[in-house]
Amino acid sequence: MIRERILIPSLLTLTALALGCKSNHEHGSHAVETHESEKAEAEEEGEAAEAHEGMELAQPATSLAAAIATAQKSVPDGRFLQAEIENEKGKTICSIVLASGDGVREVNVDAQSGAILATENEKLPEQFIKLLKEAGKDPTHPPIAAGRAIEAALAKVPGSWALAAALREDEGQVLYVVLLIDGKAAKVAHVSVADGVVQKISAMEEEEEGEEGMEESKEKEEAPPAKPK
Repeated sequence: MIRERILIPSLLTLTALALGCKSNHEHGSHAVETHESEKAEAEEEGEAAEAHEGMELAQPATSLAAAIATAQKSVPDGRFLQAEIENEKGKTICSIVLASGDGVREVNVDAQSGAILATENEKLPEQFIKLLKEAGKDPTHPPIAAGRAIEAALAKVPGSWALAAALREDEGQVLYVVLLIDGKAAKVAHVSVADGVVQKISAMEEEEEGEEGMEESKEKEEAPPAKPK
């Protein structure tokens, strides 16, 4: 199953799992209003934990950018949505999610050999449709390739490698968000889809605090007005 909410809107849970540390980020709690939503959220968190259980933080032979290029060759009309290196039944794979036609194609690439292992098709979620429309709204500046965004992020943190990347909207702007592993530290790079400029790089903790602050602000905005006494 394609897990569109693991990387969008947040990459932080995935990083915390991969690093073997516990995140204090209550992922999506402010938006959960019904029992069914809570159940779905728990299932997604469980899938992320299962996917990354036992994952070693060793740079695989096939980079994330190379795996994305392989996946896109197999899906010529594919538009990048997200990618991550994960552990699946003891095997390290690169899971690439591309929009194709009116659906989504998930391509799993062997992280060691670089060969395609399997593909999966699903319906294109509404949140992805909005992201793609926003990213491509200016025909004179088409989105840069995801591989270029990853390379730009890596150039800012020499010696690091990319664990995950995703197309994401942040404060009304569509960006590539790239998760970098620098030794035993995780860093998050925000890269412009328009020109590949790295707008900022922050530690996972800083990114997490920023997201929590935005969630608290959103909660206050969405809260019903207090009843007069």
